[in-house]
Amino acid sequence: MSNKHQTHRGPLEPDDQTSIQGQEGPQSCEVPIPRRRGRWKYVGIYIAVLGLVLLLVATVGAYAGTVQTGRICFSPSGSSIAWLATESVTIPWGPENLDLSEVLSLRWCSVHDPHQQHYVKIASRHFKLSGTGLSAETHMYFSPDSRHLAVIWPKNIMILDLATGDHRKLPTYDEILSSFAWLNDTTIGYVSYTKQQDVITRTFWRQGIAEDQAERTAMYQESELQELPLWFYQYDWPREYWSPRGTWVIFGRHGKEGQPSLLHIPEGTIRSIGRADSHFKKASWRSDETRLMWIAYNSTAEAYEVFLLDLVSDQTTDLTEEFTQSLGKPLPDIEIDREWTPDGKYVVANDSGCGGHLIQPRPWRAIAIGKMMAPGSEKYLPVVRRQPAVNM
Repeated sequence: MSNKHQTHRGPLEPDDQTSIQGQEGPQSCEVPIPRRRGRWKYVGIYIAVLGLVLLLVATVGAYAGTVQTGRICFSPSGSSIAWLATESVTIPWGPENLDLSEVLSLRWCSVHDPHQQHYVKIASRHFKLSGTGLSAETHMYFSPDSRHLAVIWPKNIMILDLATGDHRKLPTYDEILSSFAWLNDTTIGYVSYTKQQDVITRTFWRQGIAEDQAERTAMYQESELQELPLWFYQYDWPREYWSPRGTWVIFGRHGKEGQPSLLHIPEGTIRSIGRADSHFKKASWRSDETRLMWIAYNSTAEAYEVFLLDLVSDQTTDLTEEFTQSLGKPLPDIEIDREWTPDGKYVVANDSGCGGHLIQPRPWRAIAIGKMMAPGSEKYLPVVRRQPAVNM
């Protein structure tokens, strides 16, 4: 028999078509049966799938349980501390990592008893490429009396009572939040974007922490905006700058970088400040709300400008020349902290080329902290910053 076939041995049934001459009764013979050539292909597939499963199990076991601390926030009284923690299960996936799951939680404790920690889940998501996590889209604000903590992420606000541990979510549904502030111990203010029938609207809201969404009050609203943001990361938050006591809001009207405008919360009145061809960038408030510094971009001159507004005398001062002389020409796109130093004397300004500065607007004084910390350096000097929440 040829080696190219398998053989079958056994009695032939009556319906077999094979006949054997010269013999009677059932007989044995060899019948060629073609070999099933595709069997080894399926075996290979089974082995590959099994290997992949084993690799995933081993990889998940190696990566499971990763916990990263995000932002840390101290209460105004200094008695409590809160921070964000992200637990994720990650596996390698080509040039990037794939998060099978990501859970963001809020944890807090008393500074006098750090071992007694409390926990509440904030948000979760699954199957995403690793990169900017949930903590980068989340913001924390303590109430003035340090009893409550507000946690804000793109479409929700959670109010936590630190004394009891009770918490409630204030859903904003299809609204995207772009800024937040405590107006007093029990009232919050925030700004949201919505889109209905291709019309984008921005609304400034006031709401008690015990009230439902239907009970909130709209303080100002504008429509026909050009863009609807999906979310705001730390570097793009906030779009509107609330004063420390929630009395004022400065923002770019009719868009992220429109003409600088000032909204007075108690009266609901709004007015434009600065030049008509200015595009608002960022601002810094004095803690007593008597002075405001902001940076804008002049589209006509194609240059950055810095202004100081005295809200007591209603006098505006152009500080562009002073900034240019102190930080270099042309004026770079510098970063300024949202609030002045606690003594109300300085604004913290940072630039990667010039380093950190303490700016005293009137009388003008620029203290080059970066150069003092790293004498002889010419570029990328250390910077300083004062913030209620700290990145880790």
